[in-house]
Amino acid sequence: MKRLYVNGLICASEDETLLEWSRYEFLSPRMLRTFLEENANEKEIELWVNCYGGDVWAAVEMYNLLKTFSGTSHALITGLCASAATIVMLGCSEVVATPGAQFMIHNAQGAADGDYHDMYTVADQLSTANDALQAIYIKEIGIDAKEIKTMMEKTTWFSADTALSAGLIDRIADLSDAKIAASVLGKEKRFNADLAKDYRVGISALQDAFHHKEEEAIELRSRVLTMEKEKFK
Repeated sequence: MKRLYVNGLICASEDETLLEWSRYEFLSPRMLRTFLEENANEKEIELWVNCYGGDVWAAVEMYNLLKTFSGTSHALITGLCASAATIVMLGCSEVVATPGAQFMIHNAQGAADGDYHDMYTVADQLSTANDALQAIYIKEIGIDAKEIKTMMEKTTWFSADTALSAGLIDRIADLSDAKIAASVLGKEKRFNADLAKDYRVGISALQDAFHHKEEEAIELRSRVLTMEKEKFK
């Protein structure tokens, strides 16, 4: 089965060059589209996810790309699946979490500069994005509209067990499967080994790491937009 790793940041395709220069791990719609085209005749594919989120529009495009795949797509959550990454995973036919995996959903976030008209525009964009994300959650996990809105408003974290209860995932992986166990233990090192072994501090540490990376991503995206504006002055 062909595998694609979804690590780090979900980004717009036009941001790839900048992120490569910054040495970020990332996945863009173009990269996913290429993977799907190269494996169009495969009966099954899998995405291994350890991702803190990123660009909402890119995530929705990737969700739709996965929906067009004619075979069966599997998402295996090997660490963190947060924010926009949860939309990508829901594009797969099956979502499986490893024990200790974490999930987070929240309202769409963004940054802007300009006058108050620009601020209102961004607020409208974020509100519309929230509506779009809620529609996907409702469709894929069968959750009530009021319930998912409340979860997003307050920022909600899930363990593998609570994600299963909420309908975000289909099942929890059995790590007695030697192939899965070897890959998870050998490849997923975004958080240190002590953290991975100490589940009691896992939630707060993952939250801190996510917010740190999310702020970096927003700042990076803001710089890119500023550079694009300057080109047309």
